[in-house]
Amino acid sequence: MDEIKEEITEILACHMTYDRPPKEVVEELVEAVQRYISPDGWIKVEDKRPTYRDTDEEGCLRVIYKGRRRSMDFHAVKASESFTHWQPLPSNPKEISD
Repeated sequence: MDEIKEEITEILACHMTYDRPPKEVVEELVEAVQRYISPDGWIKVEDKRPTYRDTDEEGCLRVIYKGRRRSMDFHAVKASESFTHWQPLPSNPKEISD
């Protein structure tokens, strides 16, 4: 916990020194916090990048992108460096026959 406090302090000190835009500072703070959080069931990108085999029938994955959970097309995920975690989407429900 001390490591994240130090990092946040450094980010805020840099903001005050260089008068950076608030949006930029918030994004940097979110990224700092995410480095210390590993959500249950999520795979860290640094441990394993997703492949097309990890996608659902429509070629999508769940990702944490800029601090928000969302579903994204695999090609958008592959081209992006802004997501920190991912997980496969569940399979589509199967029809039940009588």
